[in-house]
Amino acid sequence: MVSTNISPVVSEATQPDTSQCDKKPYLVDELGSEIVLLRIGSGENAQSLPVHKKILCTRAPFFEKMFNGPFAEGVSQSAEFPEDNPTAFKLLIGWIYTQHVEDPYEFDTARGLRHCSSRQIIALYALAEKYNILRLQDQSMDHLVKHCIDRKKWLFAQTMGWAYENTHANSKLRLYVARHFVFVTLCSQRGRDKSWTDDIMRSELMKNEDLFKDVFALLRDYAGKMPSDPNKALACDYHQHSSTEPCPYQNK
Repeated sequence: MVSTNISPVVSEATQPDTSQCDKKPYLVDELGSEIVLLRIGSGENAQSLPVHKKILCTRAPFFEKMFNGPFAEGVSQSAEFPEDNPTAFKLLIGWIYTQHVEDPYEFDTARGLRHCSSRQIIALYALAEKYNILRLQDQSMDHLVKHCIDRKKWLFAQTMGWAYENTHANSKLRLYVARHFVFVTLCSQRGRDKSWTDDIMRSELMKNEDLFKDVFALLRDYAGKMPSDPNKALACDYHQHSSTEPCPYQNK
């Protein structure tokens, strides 16, 4: 009698490879069920953002210490950040969930248009630096450089002054800004852009001693030769890893 218990023959080639799939959790597994409440900004502009605690603490160790340590925030599971920019913080939280930097948009009331804001990208970088989120710092710099290249525009002098005011001495953003300032100073047509008048540029240099020193040092370095376009520098120039380490974003 012929057996009817026949098993389907499936070749190894058609079997799904679950070795890597099993190692990488789904996003929903990374979220957890606990929610913390973040209140960003102050006054009428303050906003409250509920965020999944597990993924926040995993991707930003600063918050791990805050919400799982012996602090008031650990007891209340809430925290206030009155000095931080609500829009930039939303971008930070978006990155926490997606590992992707969104385009920040602002509304231009004069023209009635929305536009992508380089100022908010810089504010996002400043937050990433403040809370020591290295990967977000790198991705914010990549995003800022791409933003300037795609729109064929230079940062406003005031925006660069603001960047210096909100970053630390060894910031990669400062390196980019100082190069940016020098390149526009030596290579742009005088009087062509109202945001780069002599008075505005001098004012920004006088307001920030660090910006003045860094720009002056680069001007000395470029004596007798044209400066390099900061947007054409190696991306790794503006990343946190050392020059001897392989770039973690090279194949992405």
